[in-house]
Amino acid sequence: MTKTSATPTKGAEQREIGINKGLLYLLLLVTATVYARAALNGLTNFDDDFYINNNPYLRNFNWKGVVAIFSSFYTANYHPLTTLTYLLEFHYFELNPLPYHLLNIALHVLNVWLVFQVILQLCGKRFVALFTAALFALHPMHVESVAWVSERKDVLYTAFYLTSYWLYLKYSGVHKSMGLYFATLLAFCCALLSKSAAVTLPVLLVATDIYKNRQFTAKPILEKVPFFALAVIFGIVNILAQKAGGSINNMIGSFGWINRICLIFYGPVYYLFQLFFPASLSAIHFFPPPTTGLMPWQYYFGAPGLAVAIMLVLWRTKWRREAIFGFSFYMITLSVMLQIVSFGSAVVAERYTYVPYIGLFFTLGTVLSHLAAPENRRIPVYTAGLAALLAFSALTYQRIGVWKDGLTLFDDVVEQYPNVYVGYWLRGNLQREAGNLNSALDNYAKAISLNPADGDSYYNRGKIFDELGNPKAAIPDYSKAIALNPKLPDAYNNRGWARFETGDTAGAIVDFDTAISIKPNYAEAFNNRGWVRQRGGNPEAAVADYTA
Repeated sequence: MTKTSATPTKGAEQREIGINKGLLYLLLLVTATVYARAALNGLTNFDDDFYINNNPYLRNFNWKGVVAIFSSFYTANYHPLTTLTYLLEFHYFELNPLPYHLLNIALHVLNVWLVFQVILQLCGKRFVALFTAALFALHPMHVESVAWVSERKDVLYTAFYLTSYWLYLKYSGVHKSMGLYFATLLAFCCALLSKSAAVTLPVLLVATDIYKNRQFTAKPILEKVPFFALAVIFGIVNILAQKAGGSINNMIGSFGWINRICLIFYGPVYYLFQLFFPASLSAIHFFPPPTTGLMPWQYYFGAPGLAVAIMLVLWRTKWRREAIFGFSFYMITLSVMLQIVSFGSAVVAERYTYVPYIGLFFTLGTVLSHLAAPENRRIPVYTAGLAALLAFSALTYQRIGVWKDGLTLFDDVVEQYPNVYVGYWLRGNLQREAGNLNSALDNYAKAISLNPADGDSYYNRGKIFDELGNPKAAIPDYSKAIALNPKLPDAYNNRGWARFETGDTAGAIVDFDTAISIKPNYAEAFNNRGWVRQRGGNPEAAVADYTA
């Protein structure tokens, strides 16, 4: 009897490579098709107004404007390459949302391709690379990064981040050319100029060297020095940008020490859960109410949940080495997103998983590859994997529609967080801008009922009463806003005008005086006081105000 070899022939290998290439192209097509729905969306008025509509750096399409972008902070961020893409789009298309969405979709498709190349270079297994790329492409937790125009920085920095990582894998493997090394460094610089989260790459390179059993001689150590130096520089720049924009707050400091630690551990475990069961997605996931007592129960499962996850990763299996690396990838790239320093009002955010999930997807792809190794298991294992991808695709397609516009988005936020006042306040702002004044009043009233100490809701409701021609109703709201924030010049100015309209001239003058004392260059308050003085028979004082 003739013994046959189990080793595939060269022709069989080429056919397998061809099949995998075909599947990769199919995946890219499916990704573009699913996300094509985002091309029909508009701008959301959720940061899009800051980054696009009202961004002063998009008005100067010239060399001076480019220099200003690279030499300035804006909205507590420093991501000049991202702003540069907006500059080009705004110059040619102004506020037409289609080009903005198309570029986000194109970058996401590119990132899917890069994930495949990175994982293939990392482990050499085409199935693992393809499955990792498919999960990255179609997981609903990634919708926020792609469908939200303001998250251009996410998809853009990821493209450079993965390019740099891919080039490094080539450089540290068989192609040890200095050209590759400098290309890796250049791509890293571009990633840093797109979003500060790229600072994690040097640590990931070290973890990769360990995973690839690379010897830690002088050369591998020295070649990391420029990467770490750039990471430190851009890390400091980002902290300065956050401070300049007032984004660093003491939200987490409002909790006791035990609660603070629990909130830090909550994020990694929340994202692990959402990887398998992506439910209750929202544009904002609010902090629990600040307290030194007990928070809602789920926030205390972070530390034990993370301990369980680590034990599962370290559990002796055929894929333990890949699991350790994949989990390390996840924690390294997620580290800068944890609430160690408090930014904003969200305890977690779906966009924070865009790069970190790659490590977990790699682990899942490896596990699936091992489970499907026996020929009799392949069909059920592959069927289960395909079913998961189809389910994720359906959820992703549905979720993209939520980002249609600001009102649709905040209808969803309120639905997910019906007992948090901020969602109603934000929706009220959008409804007021859209001219839906009565609906805005209802939302401000709900926000006030949930948080009577929210001065902004009183102030905004007062403005609507003014717009509806009801100054008597506006005055108590302005007064409440002033009681909650005595240093709010707009509230004094608006109450002054409302008092003038109701016949209280003396009270109006006092309010305008106070507004000007708080904000000495307040032109509108000078104008209003001048008008009241003119109508009150004091033309000389009115002229002085108009002149001022």
